[in-house]
Amino acid sequence: MILLQGNGIARTFGGDVLFENINFSLQDHSRIALVGRNGAGKSTLLKIIAGVEEASRGTISKNKRLKHELFGSGYWLKFAKDNICRNALCF
Repeated sequence: MILLQGNGIARTFGGDVLFENINFSLQDHSRIALVGRNGAGKSTLLKIIAGVEEASRGTISKNKRLKHELFGSGYWLKFAKDNICRNALCF
């Protein structure tokens, strides 16, 4: 089951491109890592996923039962199934 999917995500600031053409699909029980140099846009991408910031282009699709919380530098996605919350993604 797909919990979270991003298609063609881009973020620009004026004429500067932070990132573009980001595509991902997070399946149930997936473990992933988001790695990049300082200033590459890792936190910005997480804020876009959380709905805190808007993407310049692209779409984010979330499973209706996916809940997310943003804690300072940490981001947790929780998936509720049968009244049990499991950590699906953490940074």
